[in-house]
Amino acid sequence: MIPKDWDFIPLEQLALVERGKFTARPRNDPRYYGGSIPFVQTGDVASANGLLQSYSQTLNQEGLSVSKLFPKGSILVTIAATIGEVAMTSIDVACPDSIVVVQAKSGVCREWLKYALIARKPAMETAATQNAQKNINLQVLRPLLISTPPLEEQRKIAQILGTWDSAIALTENLIAAKQKRKEFLLDYLLLKNAHNEWRKLKLAELSTKPISYGIVQTGEPVKKGIPCVRVVDLTARELKPQKMITTCEEISQSYKKTILEKGELMIALRGEIGLVRLVDEKLVGCNLTRGIARVSPDKRLVLPEYLLWAIRSPLFRNNLLRRVNGSALQEIPITELRKVIVPVPPIERQQVIANLLDTADYEIEIIQNLFNFLQIQKRGLMQKLLTGEWRVKIEKAGQQLTEPKT
Repeated sequence: MIPKDWDFIPLEQLALVERGKFTARPRNDPRYYGGSIPFVQTGDVASANGLLQSYSQTLNQEGLSVSKLFPKGSILVTIAATIGEVAMTSIDVACPDSIVVVQAKSGVCREWLKYALIARKPAMETAATQNAQKNINLQVLRPLLISTPPLEEQRKIAQILGTWDSAIALTENLIAAKQKRKEFLLDYLLLKNAHNEWRKLKLAELSTKPISYGIVQTGEPVKKGIPCVRVVDLTARELKPQKMITTCEEISQSYKKTILEKGELMIALRGEIGLVRLVDEKLVGCNLTRGIARVSPDKRLVLPEYLLWAIRSPLFRNNLLRRVNGSALQEIPITELRKVIVPVPPIERQQVIANLLDTADYEIEIIQNLFNFLQIQKRGLMQKLLTGEWRVKIEKAGQQLTEPKT
């Protein structure tokens, strides 16, 4: 259902639709690359967040002779492997035939068309065929129906969604700036300030219990069993025992040395080596799997909150990675982990450092939550505006969103 003054119009009536071009064989011939002409790949479109401003490759003039340059403001749509990713170019670009170039015709707002195509990604994915890889062709894309409002409404819809995109981009830039600030603090406080008067102790000397790895074989999952933390769990924003694999009480007790207590640290030995998390109340009584080591900070020497950041520091991480074994399954042997040196300032200084870095981390979390909220809002607005469920009233005084009266 769409409003009476809207219509379903095939994409080919709204825009020129053609595939990118690169006719050279072999395509990876180095004589075509390395010039100043942007050559956009599927991954560039997928990571562009709707507006393409960077690219992974360039062509020289010889490369351009077997390709084609498309103007700024073209809409790129990925049609192979990754289906239906959409971005508008902010520069003139060339691209391969795994990307379709859409150029809005006169009387069509190109910014609105970009959002309309983003909304049609599920339809593109459904229409994709599976050969060596998923793909769609122009015969599918050109007749793709787009619910199309009058031009002025297209412009207003694009203006509203563009406002949300600007807010999202600003928030993303703020997150990046805050992240750089945190990395600077981490480097400055724990590397530049690791003066001679700071003690240098092995990680094993800072633990009240032997540093050990967890359960080798957890067995079949047990309903209401003991949750076991895996390396993949450490990557989650929030560790939730109810989402972890479980083991039986008997197996957990046979690895009693890694049953978790509050304030201990969990360090990944494989996968994301050196990834570290603090044990909070929710994890007390849980156990660990083979890929994680448990450290029990000696609070007479080191605060858990400080040790957490010390392990995250470039100083510790570089020392750790030098000790990784060279096998196919790379990991840090537990004996090597125990030997890694940690700079240990006085307890009062540790508290100051931990507080500063905790605050920097909390600021990033708050802004990240805002970023996530703006993205959710934008998706909701797209659903309402691009289907006509919410109408944009065109007025001299401005614009407003209205829901249709029932």
